[in-house]
Amino acid sequence: MRYSIPRTNRASADEPMSLAPLRHMTRRHFFQTSGLGLGAAALHSLLANDSRAAAPGDANPLAAKPPMIPARAKHVIYLHMAGS
Repeated sequence: MRYSIPRTNRASADEPMSLAPLRHMTRRHFFQTSGLGLGAAALHSLLANDSRAAAPGDANPLAAKPPMIPARAKHVIYLHMAGS
């Protein structure tokens, strides 16, 4: 589904900013026009928290970790039967 976002003329540096267009903006219009910027800020925040939480001494973050509960099964027979 495509949404068209109307283009607006941006105010130049010598014109004073006006709040008139914002008075008629609803919450839906606000998130429609600024959703990508808010999503990018949220993603940056999440990635920054992950990088701070990572320990500097981890050699390989994808290495297998020991299980919390040791497994009791020693052997497994897996049967995949089509049409059962």
